[in-house]
Amino acid sequence: MQYNRYRVSSYNSTAESDIRNLITYEVSFLTGYETFVPFNVEEINGNGVVEKTVSVPNGSTETFKFNGFSSGVSGCVKVKNEKFANAGVKHKMGTKYIGYDFENGIFFHKSGNRGDKLKNSDVPEVEERSTSEWTGWEIGLGR
Repeated sequence: MQYNRYRVSSYNSTAESDIRNLITYEVSFLTGYETFVPFNVEEINGNGVVEKTVSVPNGSTETFKFNGFSSGVSGCVKVKNEKFANAGVKHKMGTKYIGYDFENGIFFHKSGNRGDKLKNSDVPEVEERSTSEWTGWEIGLGR
């Protein structure tokens, strides 16, 4: 029983690490190109990579390539007006959904079941200057 709790905790920690890496990458892209990049869970390839060509505000196109999803982790980013974004991740064998509101710099979490993958609909649509969209989620990473 204790071993199973350890394994689940490890899966949840992997998802937490992946969302931190995703946050760093998205903020870096925002800094360089003045836009967050939305993507859905279907855009993550089998190697944990999201690669897409995006139009940026100056009219050029750039390649967004995030190769930081661990095996078993799914995630998505929703964007509104280029500068507001919400992200979410979950490890398939973990029990925790982890969300992040980029505008407010706040982590959120909610419980899930082992075997459930993150769906695009699990991550709330972006509300500017608010955290009200995170109804049903708890603030923080939870432990």
